[in-house]
Amino acid sequence: MGTVTSSFNSRYATPVALLLLRHSMKLLLTAFFNGLISFAMAQSEEMRWIKNYGAERDEKLTSIAPTPDGGFIVAGYTTSKNFMALSHHGGMEGLLIKCDSTGQVEWRKLLGGPGDDGLLSVSPTRDKGYILCGWQGGAGGDVTDRCWGKVDGWVVKLDSMAHVQWNRSFGKMYMDMVYSVTETMNGDFLVGHVHEDWIIDSYLYRLSPTGKTKWSKKFNKDYALNIKAVELTDKSILMCVVERGYKIMRIDSSGKEVWEKRLGPTTCTYVYGFDVDARGNFALCVRLRKYDTLLKKYLPCNFFVVKGDKNGKILFEREFGTVREEEPSSILIRRDGGLAMTGYVEGETDSIIHGKRDIFLVLCDSSGENESYHCIGGSSDESALGVAETANGNLLVCGQSISWDHDMPGTFGLYDGIVFEFGKRSTIVVPVNEDSSEVDTVGTKMTEALRLIYPVPATDVLTIEGLEQGEFVTVYNSMGEVMFASEASGGILKIGVLEWPGGPYIISRRFGTRNEIDKIVKQH
Repeated sequence: MGTVTSSFNSRYATPVALLLLRHSMKLLLTAFFNGLISFAMAQSEEMRWIKNYGAERDEKLTSIAPTPDGGFIVAGYTTSKNFMALSHHGGMEGLLIKCDSTGQVEWRKLLGGPGDDGLLSVSPTRDKGYILCGWQGGAGGDVTDRCWGKVDGWVVKLDSMAHVQWNRSFGKMYMDMVYSVTETMNGDFLVGHVHEDWIIDSYLYRLSPTGKTKWSKKFNKDYALNIKAVELTDKSILMCVVERGYKIMRIDSSGKEVWEKRLGPTTCTYVYGFDVDARGNFALCVRLRKYDTLLKKYLPCNFFVVKGDKNGKILFEREFGTVREEEPSSILIRRDGGLAMTGYVEGETDSIIHGKRDIFLVLCDSSGENESYHCIGGSSDESALGVAETANGNLLVCGQSISWDHDMPGTFGLYDGIVFEFGKRSTIVVPVNEDSSEVDTVGTKMTEALRLIYPVPATDVLTIEGLEQGEFVTVYNSMGEVMFASEASGGILKIGVLEWPGGPYIISRRFGTRNEIDKIVKQH
């Protein structure tokens, strides 16, 4: 689903009359364009697949990145005690899942110690390993440093086999987080560390490939809530620092400031996304809050986007959003220069929003125009936290869901982590012959037989109809353990489930390069 909404490009506080006009125009334009643009976008772009990853409690996926083998890796945290049969160190655990291009799990790993730990960012590294960051709550397990406050910032380096090579903690008394870590061309790492106490300080560290500190730079001009830095091709560093608003800085490889530019309207609050592309262009996304002095209340939050070049020149800045409450989480500069922004949207349930909170995905071109707005969700609560681009130009979005209907696949426990791919609609090619089969875009033969799975909930025997000869069927329990696996001879397959514990199960039906997923429930 998608809509296009109008926006008013204002850099500073808008007069009341313009605010009311803009608010009314959004209502009219949203209603008018909803059916028209939703239909138009559906012809070209869609959610291609969605997968959920969970266990008996809560999972949240916060960061996602493509991997060189065509798959992806996603990070986050879990409160479940038995996630996919992995050993658990203590409280909340950092969660890392490596998947193929269709979202099938290749391996998974928990990281942490006896306290509460979590991951906020993951990226592949030049040595075929991974660099991660987030927080840790105490020494033990994978955590080698003590925790100085409630939680400390944490950076973890893994090798190509996902074994921990080294880890570093960053902290003082009270609370610390590492929100970002990026690799430089020589294998160093730029670490954005935030310390929160009576005041909030930000630090940028440059670490060696083995995790040793080369230099650090401190920012303490009140409320430095986030920091992210990316190395450019000339080895200088472009960084975003949030300080009562936000600013862009460029520093040299030793941390010396080259220039600084403060950006954005005064009504912006937090920076929720910052990205730099190969050309050195940057884009950032901030939450925008405005107060209506006539109505004497705050208007729903939208988000404000700034795109600029490596010298600080602004390419465009504009407001995005609808009349609903939106909170952005991530922004991505695509290879064609366009932008993708994601987060969550709240509002009354209607033809756009399925439930209490839905995921939004907003796309625009390199100049900030040709906006398309997509809502993805179920009848309950969903949010998106990370977005990345695949080699073929599609988007991968990660987040969290608790819904069982509409776009959502359901959950194994409470909230599950989710990943979906969004991109161009697949086309079906019909062969010019008498054969009734069809060929999909990757050349897999498929018949038009209707697949039926019954009864649901299952009791003693589960029946699957409409299978291809050679189609491989696998059933997993909520911990990822294989309960049944067999190659179908075609037609009907019956599976005895009488002895299986009650609860949710996943059915994977793989045929050639096609893989289809269904969810069933076994009655207790």
